[in-house]
Amino acid sequence: MQRRLEEIRTLFETHGIGPQALAALARNPVDERNTRFLALVIEFLVHAAREPALLDAFAQRHRRLRASLAEIGPQAAELGGPERWATVTLALASGLALERLIDPGSVPEDLMATVQARMLRPDAL
Repeated sequence: MQRRLEEIRTLFETHGIGPQALAALARNPVDERNTRFLALVIEFLVHAAREPALLDAFAQRHRRLRASLAEIGPQAAELGGPERWATVTLALASGLALERLIDPGSVPEDLMATVQARMLRPDAL
């Protein structure tokens, strides 16, 4: 996850947060290793949901991940701020990873960037 955060940070530093960064993100698709990792995270979450101590530890790490993503993400006033953008982005990434596992050809490589562009356009909401 840290590697992926650094890739996104570099994209935003290079292109700014906006259409150019989203286009660059679309050209930088999520690889199979990232999809498998997200599936593992989901599997662990299901296990942790039955173990309060594990769930608490998982939640703490997830909050740190979300905060790190919010730090490098757009202000996203349309969504209510960077924290809400980070929440939606993480949820979308997990959902798309599941879709890729179920039917790999069903998720276009540019889908995440396309949805992000729509989320960040005030007239799209």
